[in-house]
Amino acid sequence: MRLDGLKSKISNVRNALAMLTALYSTGGTSDVTNKVVEVFQHTLPILVSAIPEALPLAGFLTLFFSTKLMLKERASLVLRFSNCETLGSVTAVCTNIRGLLAPDQMTVKEFWVDTNPVDEAASIARDVVGRLCQCIWSTNRINTAIEQPALFSWAVTALGMDSDDMGMTCNALRLKDFAVEGMCCGALTVDRATDAGLAHWNGPADEVLARCSKYVSADGEEHELGAEKRRKFEKIISDMAETNLCSFALAFRQVESELSETRSWLQDAERDLTLLCLVGLKESCRPEVKDAIEVCAMAGVSVKMVTSCITATAQVVAKECGILSRDDTDGIIMEGQEFRVMPPDRQREIVDRIRVMSRSRPMDRRLLVKRLKDRGHVVADTGDDAIWNRLDQSSNEDFQPYAIIINRILDTVVRAAGWGRCVYTNIQKFIQFQLTCNIAAVVINLVSAVIKGKVLLTSVQLLWVSLIFETMGALALATDSRPVKELMRHPPFSQTAPLISNAMWRDLTAQAAFQVAVLLWIAYGGRHFFGTGENAMIFNAFVLCQVFNEFNARTNDQKNIFAGLHRNWIFLAIVTATLALQVLMVEVLAKFIGTQRLSREQWGVCGVIGIMSWPIALVVKFIPVPVKPFHEFLPKFRFGFFSR
Repeated sequence: MRLDGLKSKISNVRNALAMLTALYSTGGTSDVTNKVVEVFQHTLPILVSAIPEALPLAGFLTLFFSTKLMLKERASLVLRFSNCETLGSVTAVCTNIRGLLAPDQMTVKEFWVDTNPVDEAASIARDVVGRLCQCIWSTNRINTAIEQPALFSWAVTALGMDSDDMGMTCNALRLKDFAVEGMCCGALTVDRATDAGLAHWNGPADEVLARCSKYVSADGEEHELGAEKRRKFEKIISDMAETNLCSFALAFRQVESELSETRSWLQDAERDLTLLCLVGLKESCRPEVKDAIEVCAMAGVSVKMVTSCITATAQVVAKECGILSRDDTDGIIMEGQEFRVMPPDRQREIVDRIRVMSRSRPMDRRLLVKRLKDRGHVVADTGDDAIWNRLDQSSNEDFQPYAIIINRILDTVVRAAGWGRCVYTNIQKFIQFQLTCNIAAVVINLVSAVIKGKVLLTSVQLLWVSLIFETMGALALATDSRPVKELMRHPPFSQTAPLISNAMWRDLTAQAAFQVAVLLWIAYGGRHFFGTGENAMIFNAFVLCQVFNEFNARTNDQKNIFAGLHRNWIFLAIVTATLALQVLMVEVLAKFIGTQRLSREQWGVCGVIGIMSWPIALVVKFIPVPVKPFHEFLPKFRFGFFSR
């Protein structure tokens, strides 16, 4: 975890500065006892001023707060803190078609028998209606395709199908499920009284039509399917696709065999079918899905639909939801089997361009995720329930879950990624805030120890600063951001980029330099301006600088430090409590921290010094910084503190 690495680097720098101070302090006196005391007095404030243990605390508080809100919004449950960074770094989302469609919103819009549209079931023969009901009832029992519930509901309402009556008159036996084994779904129905069998098939209209040699007219008569008639059916299928309808076909074949011998004629039952009808299905996407896909496009996250549904259904849903657009001329739609048989190099070459993968199996989904990872992507995979369980139990680290997504809805995945970015951003805010405080305190004490022979900020004072800012400050900044659209307007966080960005270095360096300069000015010139009490003013001004710098740390990428402040009452309450505690410490417990009470004028000067950090922060943000990390400009050396 990068936060642990940063903590270790801060500790190393702190220890090095403390040793440097100790070496300098040993030359001031010849008495051994005085040397030990002097070294202790000089080095202890250095060690206290740069305690990095607050970083894990800030991470814990951020994770606790964010996870609570994520569960409240039913977004996700993070398994480990380090996974928040992964959620915020997501660059590709593989979603199932069920996470895009509104529940129970797929409906039958067109119904064709022969080459004529049918408005009411009463206009076709009862035998045709009966076979349609038998086909839908039997295939529904063994087929889990997303189109099947819509067909079943339509058969009940429009065709008057009685499911209980069907179960009493015939028995259904599975032949083939297109979602797992092939293209079409087939089921055998055997009449309980006569043992006469019918092999029923449904599936993509073009696939079923290719297997048909006959068709049924509205009066129930069977006719040979000639070339001219086949072209008319193909034209109907093509027109459905142009109007964003998913075309489905239902067919049958009479079987003269007993139930015990079904396996011997399975292959024959797939050929020379009789076409019953064509059906046009319309899907309705969830209202929030289109917005989620737009947010993903804006955030640099690609959305890929991976489904076991037929290509026609997947393509229609992808267009409806916005995964496929007219402007996207580079996108690829392919089937899982086609991708599976490609050479690995070819898979890596086209994986970024894949928008829809239809008729895919669990192994195809895994292969797609693996190839995306080979290309450097961080993938969020919603998956089917069964697939997700396998990934959860897999020993392969490539498929270990980083977080539990509460449901498979795409909008939920996007919100989870937003919360991941929120956690990552809050950690960066606290790092900037704490490093500013640490650098200023260390430099002030180091300079004063070298020049004046004593430290300006004592160990007790710095312990107080650590107590109120490394706990309450962590809580204030951990609860500040929420995953609004602003967080998704930037590219995903790179997992190889430094945790401290160039903009953060710019801001914290400017604030630390200001604090060092003004406090040293108070220390060496304050007696002429303020009379006595410069030690108390140094301590008080230092604390107030940190209080006002909390506002600057809130928006390390924006110029308006008060943006959204009215929505975060926790931050305002913590800042108010911090100021109250500081007044109590200076005015009531002054002797305890080695200072004295301040006058109103001195309090006013300290307040003005603290507020000056605001215009400084605004001016500094106009200074451009390179995108390339600072340490990469010096390739001959290795500056580990600046790297990740």
